Amino acid sequence: MRKRDETEKREQMSNNKFLKKLYWAYKNYLRVIDYFKILFSKVSVDQNLVDEYLNVLNNIDDIYAIIPTCYPFESVIAALNYNKNNKTKIFPILFDKFSESPTLHKFKLNKVIKKTRHSNLEKEMIYKSNAVFYTEAWENIMANYNKLDEKIK
Repeated sequence: MRKRDETEKREQMSNNKFLKKLYWAYKNYLRVIDYFKILFSKVSVDQNLVDEYLNVLNNIDDIYAIIPTCYPFESVIAALNYNKNNKTKIFPILFDKFSESPTLHKFKLNKVIKKTRHSNLEKEMIYKSNAVFYTEAWENIMANYNKLDEKIK
């Protein structure tokens, strides 16, 4: 009886080791896929996250104003996409610079390649928002938008 219990324990342990290795391989596979998405996409935006935000917004009745925060920038993009009819006021609060984010780009080459596109997303956000609130991290960028002084707070 005792030998049987020991055999079962060994089988369980070997199964656990196999599952751990399988999980490790799967987790690393997903990381590699994410890196390829980041490298080969036009912009480093998680479209699934944008869709999730939009799904939540679409399930709310009569939204007067949306105050998305950046980081993540996807919340700002979702708010702007939701506001296609221009009835909802958009007031983003910007903490970190999207186009300069080291965690977003992962690689320096990726940052260089996508900087213009990401800067264009930031410009679009400013033009389409009713007002923009930001921290000192954004001061240099906002200084370039003299035409929009009334929106920038």
